[in-house]
Amino acid sequence: MNSGDGLGRCRLKKLYALALACAAMWVTLTAEASDAEEAYFSVFPETQVQTEDHMYSIVESLEEPVLEAGGGWDSLDVLNPSVVAFRGLLYNYYSGWDGNTWRTGLAVSENGTEWEKEDHYLLDTRNDFWDNSYIAANGSAVCVDDRVYYYYQSLDASDGRSKIGLAVSSDGRRFEERTDVPVLEPGRDKAWDSHAVADPYVIAFGGQYYMYYLGTDNVGVQRLGAAVSKDGLHWTKYQRNPVLDIGARGTFDENGLGEPSVIYKAPYFFMLYTGRNNKEQRNIGIAVSRDGVNFKKLQTEGLFHQPEEAWNSAVICDTTLLEDEDGTVRVWYGGGNIASPDENLNGRIGMFRILFNTDALCVPSFDANTWDNSWQRSIAYVPGSFEIEGEEGKRYAWMSDDACVTLLNDPSRPHVVIKGLVSMGLYDGTGTESLTIDTYVNGELSASLEEAGDGEFEIMLDKSHLTDQCFTIQMKASAYVNPLERGLSNDNRNLSWILYAVSQE
Repeated sequence: MNSGDGLGRCRLKKLYALALACAAMWVTLTAEASDAEEAYFSVFPETQVQTEDHMYSIVESLEEPVLEAGGGWDSLDVLNPSVVAFRGLLYNYYSGWDGNTWRTGLAVSENGTEWEKEDHYLLDTRNDFWDNSYIAANGSAVCVDDRVYYYYQSLDASDGRSKIGLAVSSDGRRFEERTDVPVLEPGRDKAWDSHAVADPYVIAFGGQYYMYYLGTDNVGVQRLGAAVSKDGLHWTKYQRNPVLDIGARGTFDENGLGEPSVIYKAPYFFMLYTGRNNKEQRNIGIAVSRDGVNFKKLQTEGLFHQPEEAWNSAVICDTTLLEDEDGTVRVWYGGGNIASPDENLNGRIGMFRILFNTDALCVPSFDANTWDNSWQRSIAYVPGSFEIEGEEGKRYAWMSDDACVTLLNDPSRPHVVIKGLVSMGLYDGTGTESLTIDTYVNGELSASLEEAGDGEFEIMLDKSHLTDQCFTIQMKASAYVNPLERGLSNDNRNLSWILYAVSQE
């Protein structure tokens, strides 16, 4: 259902042209839901992620639907599944359409393919509150303290705008509590989400909750954004929304984005989202992120190409994700054979299974002199770095003041060695007399290096205690210089120090 991203000063002029400034810095979010809320997103540089099938693979796809329309309140369409594991069973909170109103119902299953519907819907519109028109569905369920929090969208008839509310269930089958006001509202006039917020998808990560949602502007353009919450009730929108934009002309998502679903597979966030083309056909896209907010698409075509006679030939949308013990991810989705932007598409719910290959964005080591990865630029693997430069045998990468690299763990090699160079000549006239580089292993401070003069260095880190398949080394420096801002050259990068290699020994 569719709703309403050693070179002193003498070498500075020889540096290559502009590159994207890195960060991995923490930025404060604009608090629209609660001014008192303090929340931060870790921002990594925007890198080009190219289409590569080996980033993921479809390992199973059922040909027939797993949930069909009923005979009453869900007689025309069943879409928007939200599947959550709760008290030993799978609970599927799905949307049903009867030609007049979208409501939320429940189906329960032991295996995810055979579902038993409740004989009535669980959530409807309310006359005396904001959620009083057209829809009380299209939601996302998440378990919080052994209760089910269900975030849904509805239409506020007082201003004609879609908003997001919250209903809470203690047993998974009845919503005893419901917010009197929306938990997420549209943005200010002319904002990217000024007309509507919809399609919520909520995950718990790092002690907080992240909501991914659709936003519609005043002219009807649909993009995806993110918000964060500490309690699941008070939400703060990400300051640099939207996190994913519409595609270029001719792509499967040129007409709009919607219905995001996100899963964390260390050390990456993977997003499945719905894209609409210019014929109102809908398909699924995949995007990847290092931090959960800066997403980059993996393809320009939809994930599936169905035959005309298939039940889901025109529409594949509305994904919900659940990881299994074998590492694969089950995906339930809505589909239909009529290209419609909203309803009456013969909507049914199907299922497929996908495997995300996190190794594809991990490397066992980084060496500027031997770097060879045909499908990805080095800055995608070392966020916070700039493009490799220098002559053969003497190649290097400039680093900003905050950078990182994620490596495939080799348990037989207990140490990480970082080799680089500090050029204090870069800091002449800035008042900086020494440069400190703090290094962190999976977020814990492991070593601190202070250099007061020019010279190469090595930093050795202990990783013998790590058991994860991948681990992250973060390198934070105490200063940087922007040559353009200081009038030294036209180089507009924030340069801090030089990296030669990161290896496991």
